[in-house]
Amino acid sequence: MAGIEIITVEGGSELKAFIDLPWRIYAQYPNWVPPLKKEVRRILDPRGHPFWEFSERILFLARRGSETVGRIAGIIDRNYNQCHNEKMGIWGFFECTDDPEAAAALFMSVETWALQKRMIFLRGPLSPSMNYETGLLIEGFDYPPAVGMT
Repeated sequence: MAGIEIITVEGGSELKAFIDLPWRIYAQYPNWVPPLKKEVRRILDPRGHPFWEFSERILFLARRGSETVGRIAGIIDRNYNQCHNEKMGIWGFFECTDDPEAAAALFMSVETWALQKRMIFLRGPLSPSMNYETGLLIEGFDYPPAVGMT
């Protein structure tokens, strides 16, 4: 089996793979309520969404051979950091198949990026901040969703 390759999403087919991954991962979970792909694309658009006027992001994909097996975003919210006098990097938009090697490589990529940006710690999952989607489901996939549940 091929090792993990981490790539930085530049747009085009990579961005499509980043957005589409959860639909493949959760296809067998009838209780999963997907977001609108158009809304995910809009919130990730650094030129079109107002959050990115004061923030920056990087998107990573994990690939095992030709298959995309994971994704994660690294985010820096400059307004938050200035207001709270912190140097916090954020991880968000994390999705991964049951692949611990891929998950570890994704988190290492965000950690390295945040350190290069002079951040001293990471907080997450925030997608992209506390004002949007927070948290993730790690168990209970067999139960119906509730309002406000990620």
